[in-house]
Amino acid sequence: MKMFSVQIVKTLCCAAMTAVVIGCDGGNLTEYQQQIDAEVHDIIDRKWSGRMGQKASYSMTEAGTDQALYELEDMLGDRGVLALPQAVTLATEYNRQYQQEKELLYLQALDLTVVRHAYEANPFSTGRAEYVYDEGDEAAAADLATGFTRLLSDGTRITTSVALAWANLASGSDGISGVFDASVFKPLLRGSDPLVVLEPLTQAERDTIYQLRSFNRFRKEQVVAVFTLYFQALQQLDRVRNAEENYKKLRNLYTTMQKRAEVGRFEKLELQQAEQDVIQARDILIQERKDYEDAVDALKLFLNVPPTVEFKLDADQLAAISTEESVTFTEAQAISAAMELRLDLANARDRVEDARRKVVVAADAVRAELNIAAGGQAGTESLAGLSSEELVSVGLELDLPLDRTDEKAAWRASLITLNQQKRAQAELEDVIAAQVRQAYRDMVEAGQLYSTQVESLELADERFEHTSMLQQYDRASTRDVLDAQEDYLDAQDRATEARVQFLLAKLRFYRDAGVMQIRPDGMWQLGAEGTEAANDQPDVESYIDEWMRRRRSSRQKEL
Repeated sequence: MKMFSVQIVKTLCCAAMTAVVIGCDGGNLTEYQQQIDAEVHDIIDRKWSGRMGQKASYSMTEAGTDQALYELEDMLGDRGVLALPQAVTLATEYNRQYQQEKELLYLQALDLTVVRHAYEANPFSTGRAEYVYDEGDEAAAADLATGFTRLLSDGTRITTSVALAWANLASGSDGISGVFDASVFKPLLRGSDPLVVLEPLTQAERDTIYQLRSFNRFRKEQVVAVFTLYFQALQQLDRVRNAEENYKKLRNLYTTMQKRAEVGRFEKLELQQAEQDVIQARDILIQERKDYEDAVDALKLFLNVPPTVEFKLDADQLAAISTEESVTFTEAQAISAAMELRLDLANARDRVEDARRKVVVAADAVRAELNIAAGGQAGTESLAGLSSEELVSVGLELDLPLDRTDEKAAWRASLITLNQQKRAQAELEDVIAAQVRQAYRDMVEAGQLYSTQVESLELADERFEHTSMLQQYDRASTRDVLDAQEDYLDAQDRATEARVQFLLAKLRFYRDAGVMQIRPDGMWQLGAEGTEAANDQPDVESYIDEWMRRRRSSRQKEL
């Protein structure tokens, strides 16, 4: 009895250790991650269409602030200047919202791998080992089952398994038996339509495309956000320089007036007015410097760079802004382009198709259910096959639609959802048309406003020079000179603001019209791959005309 107990304990320990080694070992998690990443990236690559832009910048990175600082130091170099393209690159790599969008895309593709797996042959293997002691009687047993299940597109589910069992009793009996089991479950009515069976997979595939479109729509919004923050900071830097120039001019004017006041050329009141304006100019300069630092900190926060890191901006970018008004295409052309190219609108249209499928799926659930269930089993009491048993069964399962209250309610709700999706699509089309119209008007207005501000700046400059000359001959008062200088400073700031607003208005228009595409480096261009880059001022009219020509050609082919 003791020898038998020792044998049983050893057997169970070996079985348990084997199970731990085979089934409980986590394996190489790094390899698992690499395999999953490769599968997810393959899905993204295959579903990334050309109209979404050039394929890039979607891989997740775990680099944090330290890595961003290291890359920033390399970008700045000896000059300590962060150029605009470099700022866009940093945002693409380290912006927190950008990282989250990449994670959402990855997770959606990861969900698709799980849903796809449900329609593949899924293997399984289970085992059990136990020892029982009951008032002097001892027994040991172990079993192992392995097989697979598979769901077909018509709803058929196939399951097969092979099971082995071993038992050793204190009475001395010892045996190994095996069983082969196979079963088939096939729906004939409800649940037999491939559209219904494959609906989870279809929706998961389409959801991945939707997330890809949303990701690329976000990339366009992101580059506009970087441009906006960068040029707003440059605009504020220009205000600082204008304020410094204004302060120097007023201080020099005050010094000159002091000398002339000593010989009686100016009244004390006029000298006090000049001194007061010098003090105000200094206050303005202090405020403008603070606002510039705040603007740079806002840019740093967006780039995920610590505010304590110091760098300069490329002031030459302001002069590089093109202010030519080449708006010769029509508003209707821009709206037509947006209706075709906007990725968020493509999602809204496809969700209407999703809702239509959901109506079919819900209607299928109302039908009667009739299934064929078949199974077979072959077993042997020992590996030598001394005796065997076979069992075959075939049957029908019927579920009449006598009570389908829940299913009917779900079907009616699916019809309402379909109408809601149609309205959502129509509303988004109207919203996009309004966005494009407003962006178009903003761009035209910004161009006209800039021209006006340039003229105003030229007049303010002439006025100040003329007033200063008249003052030398006592034909203009100190107040006239101070007012002219104040107006000149205001004209300088307004001209720079108009210049920046014209650029940003164009970017927003390109984004809202859907003609903006994002390059692998994060910068933007118009149209498909190979068109001119943003800094080269591409011809939007030519792009829209070419797009409309391609659309007419494709429609003729379809007809």
